[in-house]
Amino acid sequence: MRPSSRALRQLLALALGLLLALAPGQLSLAFQSPPGAASPFAAAPAAELSLDQRARQAYESGNYGQARDLWQRAADSYANNADPLNQAMVLSNLSLALQHLGQAAAAQQAIEASLELLRAPSLPITSERNRTLAQSLHSQARLRFEQGEILDALRGWQQASELYRQAGDSAAAQMSTINQAEALRILGNQREAGELLEPIVAELMRQPPSPLRTAALLSLAGSLQNQGDSKQALQLQRQSLANAEAIASPAAISAAQLAIANSHRDLGHTQAALQHYQLAQKASPDRLDRLQAQTAQLSLLLDSFQYAAAAKLWPPLLAAATNLPTSRRGLDASLNLASTLLRLQQQGPALPLAMRPQQAAIRSLLESCLKNAENLGDRRSRSIALGSIGQLEETAGAWSDALRHSQEALQLALPLEESELSSRWWWQLGRIARQQGNRQTALQAYDQAIAAQQQLRKNLAGAATPLQSAFRSSVEPLYRQYIDLLTSGPGQTDPEALQRSRQAIEAMQIAEINDFFQEACLQPTKVSIDQIDPRAAVIYPILLPNRLEVIVRLPGASGALIANSVPLADGDLERTVAELERLLYGDPIERSRFDGNALLPAAQQLYDWILRPLAAPLRTSGATNLVFVPDSALRNLPMAVLHDGQKFLGQGYGIALAPGLQLRALGSRHPGQQRLLLAGISESRQSLPALANVNSELHTLQKQMAGTLLLNSAFTREALRQALVMGEYSVVHLATHGQFGSNAADTYLLTWDKNIGVTDIDSLLQPGRRRGGDNLELLVLSACQTAAGDPAANLGLAAMALRSGASSTLASLWPVSDGATASFMAAFYEAWQGGRISKVDALRQAQQMLITSPNYHHPFYWAAFTLLGNWS
Repeated sequence: MRPSSRALRQLLALALGLLLALAPGQLSLAFQSPPGAASPFAAAPAAELSLDQRARQAYESGNYGQARDLWQRAADSYANNADPLNQAMVLSNLSLALQHLGQAAAAQQAIEASLELLRAPSLPITSERNRTLAQSLHSQARLRFEQGEILDALRGWQQASELYRQAGDSAAAQMSTINQAEALRILGNQREAGELLEPIVAELMRQPPSPLRTAALLSLAGSLQNQGDSKQALQLQRQSLANAEAIASPAAISAAQLAIANSHRDLGHTQAALQHYQLAQKASPDRLDRLQAQTAQLSLLLDSFQYAAAAKLWPPLLAAATNLPTSRRGLDASLNLASTLLRLQQQGPALPLAMRPQQAAIRSLLESCLKNAENLGDRRSRSIALGSIGQLEETAGAWSDALRHSQEALQLALPLEESELSSRWWWQLGRIARQQGNRQTALQAYDQAIAAQQQLRKNLAGAATPLQSAFRSSVEPLYRQYIDLLTSGPGQTDPEALQRSRQAIEAMQIAEINDFFQEACLQPTKVSIDQIDPRAAVIYPILLPNRLEVIVRLPGASGALIANSVPLADGDLERTVAELERLLYGDPIERSRFDGNALLPAAQQLYDWILRPLAAPLRTSGATNLVFVPDSALRNLPMAVLHDGQKFLGQGYGIALAPGLQLRALGSRHPGQQRLLLAGISESRQSLPALANVNSELHTLQKQMAGTLLLNSAFTREALRQALVMGEYSVVHLATHGQFGSNAADTYLLTWDKNIGVTDIDSLLQPGRRRGGDNLELLVLSACQTAAGDPAANLGLAAMALRSGASSTLASLWPVSDGATASFMAAFYEAWQGGRISKVDALRQAQQMLITSPNYHHPFYWAAFTLLGNWS
């Protein structure tokens, strides 16, 4: 399970916290040691030099109070001796000590005094002055980072890096650049962070093992991990562990073990992740780091429903969090633990009440976090603490208190322009208002929450960064609750409410596709469904708590919206769909014995739920095509197999699927002018069975329509790329093994030499990669299947269709006899080639041909073929 956006930031804070202790000396935030003045101290009085040295020793041993007192005395002495450069240096270090002590205002005064001295016109601009200025800018950036002002911290480290380079201090410049990368990662700019880190890592790998190498490797691995490449990240993290062991640094070993644990967690390796969390905790000499590693372990136990183990782990963690230092790291550790305990308190029904953390204990921890955030001047953490208190009160039903604290949290978050926090608190306010019976207020809050969520995704798209939205746990529930609110109570059939519901369904699907790719790649600016076909009705079935809501846009200029709500018990829809899928393609014995009749009860039940209440208005509207925007369990089901008691739905209507309300426009060619690129594999590859009829399928199509054929060993990834570059093809027909899954790793197409992943398909098929420049008219995937046991597998098909850039995609949902496939494809192209009918009509004619054939009349053979996208 991928951590949520909030959990991601907590894990980042943990990783950064461990990086802070990796090395002694002068090298900036990531080592949590004060920068040393690079200028010689020969001119400084011996007493002051001794004070500075003693202060450094106290700081590096964690005695920040003594370090503060000694640096204050040294600063006063340097001032008395008119030595502004060394005075500025110790004031910068004094600021670091004050930051550790949680004295944010005094730390700010010290760093401002340091910078004022260094920027005085009377101070000569020398390399020593530039180096000291860089160190002071670092201290200021660290303070801003502690206060949650990440963008300001980034700018400070950028200035410090440039000054370090000018002073010839390459190691300090590298460390400051690593700090920039950490800030960029928290801001969401993962790729930019990686680009900063790659040359540093390359240079450090040519040098002996060092703490700096460990820091750089871990930071680059974090950037890759947050871009969805956890496997590559894991390789770098293992290198960092080897480096840490070579330099015998317990803190570095702990940091590497923690990062490895997070990658295993990301990859779904629960047991390995738990083991490495334990190793990280055992290796660390720092109690904050141990607490964070154990909190991450607790969070994973909750994710994997190991509530009994979680019940044993949380009590000592809560006890350990009672006396943490007033520092950003201590605050992050406390907030992280409080968030995890909230989850345990709310989501651990398998635990007896006595084994769950009490609300009073969680509230006490959050109130401590709030006080520490106020002392640190950390507005963002204050917002999180207040909002979490509101969440606790929401759970307890204390609506007035929950409302007040949630509003305070929102007011703190809005000036920060952090859409994630704003969305979170607006959503919480919407839930509270609904519980209080204030429907309009709740709708307004949900509108704001969704607007903030969309702004977040827009910002991330502009930054070319991955999305860490935890779609299933946060984004999807927000949209479903909003649609539930719109379609229940007074005015639920109001056209405006139905239109807003429709738009919310589209936004939810876009968010899900972007989550699939872990980047904001889908920004639809194409053609509306409503503009494509005057004969099409668009159907939006959406599963809500205790009911199935079906919204239909009728064809015609008016585009009237109608709706129907069907009460359903929890799990009814999923069980019925699963039974129909089993009889449809999961059990060959049932298919042969009952000749299709066994599946009729389930097919008719689904028809009754989805369409029967709306059948009359559909008939009178003159609709000939039904376009489904399917949801949840219905996504893997071919709608053509629904049965009204007399015939299958696909026998009465043309059926297509649309990933949302916006589609790609068609190309300019007449169907009779289409030029095909045909490619396929008929022989066994990668332990997959041979597709014996692919040979005849492709040769028949080559004769039917002008085109180029790549068969077996000729069908390599590079050959496909070259053919697309050289030829102006409007149709690409791929007859090869492929799989669609609910995540990108499980979605691919097979070529002779390697797989084409869904994230690679656009590099081959998008208009800018091909000769001609128009969108593909049609992408055909004729031998593919959805991943077995994956209830959201058809998401992979939608992702493949959208990523390809094709106006339409025709694909099989399960492996069909390749003889039936060859017959179907020949009939489809023959019907469509003349140009007199649309693709959806050609699909229906080809399916009807199979239905009336003696060998392929069972829905197993004809219902698998599905048309996505622009069906005209």
